[in-house]
Amino acid sequence: MNIPNEIIAKLSPTGTVCMYTWATTGLIADVVGYVPAGSDYRSLTPARLLDTRDAPTIDGNFRNLGPLGGGTTIELQVTGRGGVPVSGVDSAVLNVGALVPSADGYLTIYPCGGLPTASSLNYTTGVNIPNEIIAKLSPTGTVCMYTWATTGLIADVVGYIPVS
Repeated sequence: MNIPNEIIAKLSPTGTVCMYTWATTGLIADVVGYVPAGSDYRSLTPARLLDTRDAPTIDGNFRNLGPLGGGTTIELQVTGRGGVPVSGVDSAVLNVGALVPSADGYLTIYPCGGLPTASSLNYTTGVNIPNEIIAKLSPTGTVCMYTWATTGLIADVVGYIPVS
């Protein structure tokens, strides 16, 4: 199965990115745009904010929760973690993943409050699926993550957009 994902990646000082794969695979990388110098976007070295498995996060929080049951919402603190400032942040760029979902379904990421009728990531039974999203943060610097079916979750922050 081929699984695409679009990302915004921080470049090294020489203008390169490194790609790591856990297993043998073919890779394709297409450049579809860039963020110009002087823009409001702030890129970060990726930092794991959430991992429901028994695996580390950047600060030891939001880890080892086990798969989240279908219909569950978790509120994830984003600001003050992984290089995101405590205040003055409007949105975060997150790479999220559904891990071994129990059924076909979706994940919705939103700034808490009323659950929107849009999905941020659609998943298939038993298949790990990632997706990068730009998520508006709640006034307290969190996002809510709703899962339709039971699944494990990961979330990495890779950048943010300050309040303008």
